[in-house]
This record gives sequence, structure tokens and C-alpha cells, in this order.
Amino acid sequence: MRLVFACCCSALLAAHADVLETTDGRRFEGTVHFLADAVSVKSASTEQRLPIAQVQLIRLPAKPQPWKFPAWMKGTLPVGWQSADIGRLEFPGTARFDEGRFILTSTGRIKDETREHLHFVFHPLTGDGEIIARLAMMELGSKSRGMYFAERAGLALRSGFTESSTNAVLTMDGTGKITLRQHMGRGGSAKSKPGAVPDLKGWLKLKRSGLTVAGFFSVDGKDWELLGEMKYKALPEQLHAGLVVQGLREDTTRAVFEELRLTRAALVMPAPPRVVLRNGSVIAWPFEVVDESAVKFILPPPGLTVTTVNVARIEFQRLPREEAAGLPGVWQRDGQFLHGQFKGLAEGRVQLSSPTLGLRNLDAPGEATVMVLGKEDPVALPWIVVCQGQTTLHAQSIEPIAGGLRVVAPMAGQPVLPQDMLLEIRRTAPKK
Repeated sequence: MRLVFACCCSALLAAHADVLETTDGRRFEGTVHFLADAVSVKSASTEQRLPIAQVQLIRLPAKPQPWKFPAWMKGTLPVGWQSADIGRLEFPGTARFDEGRFILTSTGRIKDETREHLHFVFHPLTGDGEIIARLAMMELGSKSRGMYFAERAGLALRSGFTESSTNAVLTMDGTGKITLRQHMGRGGSAKSKPGAVPDLKGWLKLKRSGLTVAGFFSVDGKDWELLGEMKYKALPEQLHAGLVVQGLREDTTRAVFEELRLTRAALVMPAPPRVVLRNGSVIAWPFEVVDESAVKFILPPPGLTVTTVNVARIEFQRLPREEAAGLPGVWQRDGQFLHGQFKGLAEGRVQLSSPTLGLRNLDAPGEATVMVLGKEDPVALPWIVVCQGQTTLHAQSIEPIAGGLRVVAPMAGQPVLPQDMLLEIRRTAPKK
């Protein structure tokens, strides 16, 4: 047993060891330390001290970063999650993610609207799988009307976002009644759980197996009650799985969900927006304001400075390479491009001067996903420095200092990066 434990520990240490490769082809694994004018790598038996001139590559383990986001970015949905209104609502629905909880709001449908009406927060689900969440709270907006049955919150699996989309919905309404609904085109069916949940709280689960979707309810998230199974003639391989809330008329219904679990979809918090420089460097660091002169980062490393004239794009969402070049303007969440001159970004609002529409303001990242300021024209420099969070600096030179690295990065100043921030340092070509 001792021998097995020792082998496992050694393998674990090796898997997480720092790596240093030299210009003459040697490779060292161990623990890397940055010293004044040198880099050391220490293993269990040896220690090597090398000048930066002999270094070809340094690779360090990834570490979680406690980003300090500006107030206007708090509540951003996890990576891969999106939200949309289904049907025409009196007022747009909202969705945010805060301290592990999804918080959704929705009003009712507009007058004379007959189709379904709700706000949907979703993530792709490919193949079989399940979505589970605890409905922790539902605030009813129709208290003055007493029409609690018209307000609902719960889970959904949808093939699309139109009235004819095939979907399965498991919800609790404002009276505590739980209903499993099946929609196929314009037809459908419903099954309800006898009785009511008095406190409007509980665990919900939708499970897909082939062409069958089952709905479950649980008081504690451990013992599950099967509410029903629904058979479909056809289901696409990929569905949209997520949370829904439905309001009544102009009243707002608010639902809070906790402990969400979706097959093959971890809740990963978003990285900071990417400031892509004209020379190809990328600064993935939270910022408060971007005006016509400079980017104002939040608690940046010493020496990091970026002027707006050197910015090619500001990305809240990655832009396909084929669309990265072109006119200045804003890519919107609906895929449309609005041509215009970037004037600034503050408190989550992008200001754009459009030649056809005049001065426009758009929410970021709600409406504006990518701001294009100029053309990116990557420049080959001797070093590339990659940081935690995927900041990537094209560097003219680097200098080890005690506990970190000083980087001479054209268009980004001379930032001093602590070792905990570094992920990879590499030469762009073998040293001759």
C-alpha cells in the first residue's frame, strides 16, 4: 500500500510540475523560481540556475484568478449560457448569475398575444442528459390580481425559440402546482402533480433518454418522484436546456434557482473581456472605462498601459477570424454589424457615432458583444508571454526579477508580472 501511494504521489507531482526547456534542447521539470537576472528550476535532487538567454520555454500550471469585475459586469451569465425572450412580452425579461444562483425575471405577454411567453436561460445539451435545479424562490407579480396560476418558473428542453418548437417544460406555478408539459408543433399535453407545494420551493429535474423526456420533483434533491414520461416522434440531437420564468401582463415575476446541474456543462465563470491590440497582443483583464484616450484597467499589474489608438477590438464574445477585419463599429448579439466610430465604454454602455444613425448607446455585453476600433496586424516579436486568464503579450524582451518578470511589450507598456500570474513564456523561434 505504501508503494502504491508513493507512486501515485510522484505521478501527481510530475503532472503538475513546472517545465523549463533550454535553447540547446535540455528539459527540466520541477519548481521554477524567478530570481534577479536568472531563472531556477528545482527538482527533488537538483537545482539549475539559468540566465534568460538560455531559456526557450517556461510552462507553469494554471491557477484560478479572483478577478475583480466592475459593477456593471456583475451578474454576467456563465460561459456558454445565454438568455432570450420566447414570445412577445410586455417588457424584456432579464437573467443574471450571482454567487451561484440564476436570477430570472419576466412579465406577461403583450395584449392580444396568444403564443407562449416566457424568459429562457439556456445552454446546449447534446444527446442524452439531464438538467436539475432547485427553485429557491418565486416572487409573484400579480398579487393584486390573485391570478397566481398564470405565473410559473422551472426547467425546459427546447428545440428552438418559436411557437412551433418541440419542447418539454416542467414548472411550478404561483399556487404551488407542478406541471409537466409536452409541446410538439402546435399540439401538446400536460401532466400535473396532485396537491401543491406550499412554500413554492423544491427540486426539479428533466431527463432526456433518446426520444423520451421524463420529469421529476424532489423536496430535498435526494428522493425523486417521477411525474411522468413523454414520448416524441422526433427530437434533434442537440436541444437547448435551461431555466424558464413566466409572468402575467405587465407584472414582473422573479425566480431564483440554485445548485443547477446540467450534463456535460460545468458552470464556468466568464473571463474578463479581451482587449485585442493592433499588434496581436491580447489583454484579458477587467477594466472600468475605455475612453478615446486610454483603457482604464482595474488593479492592473504595474507598468501595464494601453492607449485607445492601439486597440483593434474589445471582445466580450470571441469574433470569428474571418469577421475580425473590416470597418470600425459594433457587432451586436443578434449577429448584426453597426458601422460607426467608437467613442467610449463606461458603466456598461458603449457609445458609437454612426454615420447613418448618429450617436448610439448600446448595453455591453447585453447588446454589444464586440467593438471594432481598427485593424489587427500581428507583429512577430522575440517573445510571447501568456498569463493566467489568457492575456497574451507579444514582447520585445523579458527580464527576470525576484518573484516575477518584467516584460517590454510594445503597445502595452512594460508590465511587471508576478510569477503567480504567469502561465507560459516562450521564444517565437529557436535561438541561433
